[in-house]
Amino acid sequence: MDLTEGRETITERILQLIDGSNLVIADLTYERPNCYFEAGYTQGKGIPIIYTARKDHDPRRPGRKVADPRVHFDLDAHKITYWSEDDMISARLELTQRIPIAINSFVPRLTDSKTLALQALIGKTVTVTPSRFNEQGVSGTTCDIVEVNDNFIRVHRQASGAYFSVPTQDGRLATDEKKYRPKLILSKFLEDF
Repeated sequence: MDLTEGRETITERILQLIDGSNLVIADLTYERPNCYFEAGYTQGKGIPIIYTARKDHDPRRPGRKVADPRVHFDLDAHKITYWSEDDMISARLELTQRIPIAINSFVPRLTDSKTLALQALIGKTVTVTPSRFNEQGVSGTTCDIVEVNDNFIRVHRQASGAYFSVPTQDGRLATDEKKYRPKLILSKFLEDF
């Protein structure tokens, strides 16, 4: 996040990044309100989330004082990977086990109109072209849309029989005026295209 620039606020940018994620890891150390907000936003979107916090934030820690930092009760009910600076290996091992489980639990969020429009094209033939070749009268490659979700579009290229995937956010729909069918314009160049 520190390496990006843009016109939007940092909160808007973080929410955009969350929207495009298959998994979010939220560290609740220091009881930061923004982290709790982003965690709630992630849960509301149905995106899998893994919670972590420094070990001294465990509300059930023996010898914990009332004024000590803690994970608040709203999130305390969730599984939390507690870590300590002197034993990061254990936290890494636990996260290595939790991440595939969380990702496999992901149910695509078919909510936005672009994704729904693309989903309607599953099984249909479309023209696919990189945006740099999207000129008047230039067609493209004949492909079939195989799968669509909020994260990617899976396409079968008829000429070569090859399959490829592109991020959903990198494609937009238009009309192939030469062939009278939908056209999928890709904003990023694919090397094998």
